[in-house]
Amino acid sequence: MADTDATVGVGAKNAADGEVAGAGGVCEVEEAAVQVMLAHSLLHPHQPVTGLLLGVRSGPRHTRVHSSLPLFHSSWLSPMCELAMMLVEEHAERSGVEVLGLYHSSAVSSNDLVDVLPPLVARLAERIAARGTTTGAS
Repeated sequence: MADTDATVGVGAKNAADGEVAGAGGVCEVEEAAVQVMLAHSLLHPHQPVTGLLLGVRSGPRHTRVHSSLPLFHSSWLSPMCELAMMLVEEHAERSGVEVLGLYHSSAVSSNDLVDVLPPLVARLAERIAARGTTTGAS
C-alpha cells in the first residue's frame, strides 16, 4: 500500500503493514478516490453530496477502493438514483470492479448538525450492502 493511501477499518492499526484489521475487516482507499470525495464535498459545501466507491474484493475481509464516482450534489429523486446505479453497475462490470459502497456528506450549515443519512441515501447504502453479501466474494 502506498504511503498516501488511506486505510479504513475497525480495530487496531498494525504499524508494520499499514493496514487496519478488526471485526469489520480491512478497506484500503487509494489516494485518487479520497481526493475525488474531498473535492466533491469542497466544491459543493452548502449542498449534500453523494457518490459511489468502486474497487475490488481481494478476500472476504479485504477490499480496495480504486476510485470514487460523484453522483449528486443536490437533492435527488429515486428515478435519478436508479438510472445512475444502473449505469455505474454496467460500467463496473465492464471494468472488472464492483460498487463497494458510497460516500455522503451533508450540507454545511450552522443549523444542521444532524448526523443521519437521508432516507434515499440509506436505501442506496442498503442496496449496495445487499449486493455485497450476494456476490460470493472470497
